[in-house]
Amino acid sequence: MEKLENSPERICGFYVSDWHLVTMILPYINKELNEKANIVTILEKDIEKNIKTLISKLNLKNEKKVLKLNWKASKEKNINEILNKNYNENDKNNILFISGSKTYIDVINNDIFSWMKENKIKNENKIGKENEKVGFKKVRIIEEIQNKLDMEKEFTTLEFDKVLAALAEHAISPAAKELCLSLSPAETREDAEKALGQTASAEKLLLNFGAPSFGSLKDVTGACARAQNGAQLAPSELLAAANVLKLTERLKKFLDEHLDESDALSEDRYSLVPNNYLADKILSSFVGEDEVADGASPALREIRRKQAQARNKIKSSLDSLVRSQQTQKYLQENIVTQRNGRYVIPVKAEYRSEIAGLVHDTSSSGATLFIEPMSVVNANNELSELDAKERAEIDRILSALSSEVGDYAETISEDFRTARFFDFCFAKARYAAALRAVRPELNENGIIQAEKARHPLISKDRCVPIDIALGDKYSALIVTGPNTGGKTVSLKTTGLLCLMAKSGLFVPCRDEAKIGFFDRVF
Repeated sequence: MEKLENSPERICGFYVSDWHLVTMILPYINKELNEKANIVTILEKDIEKNIKTLISKLNLKNEKKVLKLNWKASKEKNINEILNKNYNENDKNNILFISGSKTYIDVINNDIFSWMKENKIKNENKIGKENEKVGFKKVRIIEEIQNKLDMEKEFTTLEFDKVLAALAEHAISPAAKELCLSLSPAETREDAEKALGQTASAEKLLLNFGAPSFGSLKDVTGACARAQNGAQLAPSELLAAANVLKLTERLKKFLDEHLDESDALSEDRYSLVPNNYLADKILSSFVGEDEVADGASPALREIRRKQAQARNKIKSSLDSLVRSQQTQKYLQENIVTQRNGRYVIPVKAEYRSEIAGLVHDTSSSGATLFIEPMSVVNANNELSELDAKERAEIDRILSALSSEVGDYAETISEDFRTARFFDFCFAKARYAAALRAVRPELNENGIIQAEKARHPLISKDRCVPIDIALGDKYSALIVTGPNTGGKTVSLKTTGLLCLMAKSGLFVPCRDEAKIGFFDRVF
């Protein structure tokens, strides 16, 4: 793959021949796009849906950067006019053309090349061939992406994705479940050994001391980033950040008490940085996820005390009014209610002139008017002012707490990622226990030795264990037998053992299993 150059002055095309891989190339496109880049899409009818998918997933900060053209329009209109109409001088140096057909790009080459010369745009991306002189980078699916596609196909064939789904069932938090589902085999034996060591360390903790609770863990990285940029967080987001900090405190205490320095997970615990002061401050400021506590600030406590007094004063006055024998005959019901934040009484429409006050609402039938008597107008005004002060004070409290979260945003985000990782490791340990799996011994000699190996997705009651020996005394194995005799299951079991071991998962077989570390499992 010839990556797009992150040049401040560029014009280049992105040619994708296999649109079913569109989601796989997104990381490469987004990585190469700078913030000023503009997207010009040339939509062909048969691939329009896929290009729309691509556009929707592009990491664009400004929606206006998407200019959609179709093939018919590009032939009938002058490209120069279209580009000049949609882009200013600064934009013209940062345009990326996307098409599913090299032919369509080549046809408009001359027009675009003329437009480049007219606008004095540098052509730094020349490839050398005459018909590509405008500098289109024809980005095809590179070997790395193709290998990934092949591996995903192999994973599906071997049902490794179902193994990951089973693993995710043992994670507690949604974030850790996502981590389980995205698990992929390690690229090096060293990384695989490290992952297996982490699983073993989590299994030791789980068997001897149990596991901490991760139920309150939510992804707060987005909220922390916004707070760091000065945004005001919602109460639920502040509480989620506080819960991460409280979980961090409990998790660190648990790990410090039970982990040895030699344990594979020992080093990871040092990434946990509790902040009890901020956590307690946030938690004490709320009553539930939607209500700020009176004690969040002295000012809020005082405002709410005055609000209670004002409400009692209004209700007392109106209660006296609705209990009056003279007034009751004018009312639909002897109650005090609210409309638009004002305390009112329901008056029969024909007696409107008998009750001096302001009409705030009418019933659907028109038979009832909701009137605020003049005797409580001033008190209602006072209450409205207090309500406005309450909102302002709550806004100030949320902003102050958000600012403090922003000050510790990186630490809180790292605490979340570390806690998620430990939840993930304990999920691997629980899965190993559920499968009665053992830690395999990895080797790079292509040796597989596994006694009583079981397919991880078949119930232990139904699964017939197999013995696998390959790569030591012989490197080829012929599997024969009648239909439904277990040949496919045996092959899939062998492949899954290799993938699981490479991914840091224990394998379901007897002790002392040896699994070869292979570059690919076909």
